[in-house]
Amino acid sequence: MRPATINVRVDNPVSFGKYDIITGPIEWRKDYREGFFFIKAEFWPESEQNPVPCLIFFAESSPHFQSPFNTLEIITRELDLKGMIRCAVLINDDSMVAQ
Repeated sequence: MRPATINVRVDNPVSFGKYDIITGPIEWRKDYREGFFFIKAEFWPESEQNPVPCLIFFAESSPHFQSPFNTLEIITRELDLKGMIRCAVLINDDSMVAQ
């Protein structure tokens, strides 16, 4: 398995107003810079007995960055997700924007 993010489609669009970690901007090219934003959360796939710590990842260039969205990009430890269909993402209310 190779390192990658886990894309989680959520039932209800979410929007965030507070980030736990902000990095960058990183200058990829002379004419292109990009910042990265992270929210601390917990990822709970049905294959695990307990949630595992994770980061929800946002790239400034992502179409999801400026508006509510229904896909979360998760970074966490290596997990066996083969055949997994359902999961939960537990997010601190302080990071959320009321809809």
